[in-house]
Amino acid sequence: IHNGAPRVRSEEERQQLAEAGRSVIGPTPFLLSLGTIEPRKDIPGLVAAFDLLATEHPELLLVIAGPDGWGAEAAGDAIRRSPHAARIIRTGWLDDTRRDQLLAAATAFVYPSVYEGFGLPPLEALALGTPVVATRVGALPEVLGDSAAWAQPADPTDLAAAIASVLADPAAAARRTALGIDRLPRFDWDHSVDSLVQLYRDAISDRAALPR
Repeated sequence: IHNGAPRVRSEEERQQLAEAGRSVIGPTPFLLSLGTIEPRKDIPGLVAAFDLLATEHPELLLVIAGPDGWGAEAAGDAIRRSPHAARIIRTGWLDDTRRDQLLAAATAFVYPSVYEGFGLPPLEALALGTPVVATRVGALPEVLGDSAAWAQPADPTDLAAAIASVLADPAAAARRTALGIDRLPRFDWDHSVDSLVQLYRDAISDRAALPR
């Protein structure tokens, strides 16, 4: 049973949110990572991928949003060691409004996980019209389908190449994003609830049919 997904925002809503997000980060393009900072999010790998791109894209920033979790020290060490640390921004925890503003303003949302049970943030990005770069792990291929630029997990070079493809070809990125927006209605909370209720009904019925 899938999770639900956020509603697709109108173009007007996206523009308003993006404008507010740019007022926070500035007018320069930026990559956004969102989630609790913990090992399975592979922030060190993301920083390494950003380092591979940073020279060729001198205006590009990396924004890492989300609270510290266990193992956050490794992420902090990777940022401090980066030769482009001055272009990496940590925001900490964000409320829903600020999260949506940064998602809408981002040039691309990057989700470099080494494991995901579902992966809601990429769907939140797609609902706001933002291109997604993700790793082929866990449920992400099932959830995102053809709507993301894909990279292999724990491979900064491949991740950098996937990000570079989005930066180099915005039209192709927009087509993938449109595919993602078309996928969002299948992730409906009412359907999820109904499916869970039916699952319990089926289990009760099966149990009742067992011999005593």
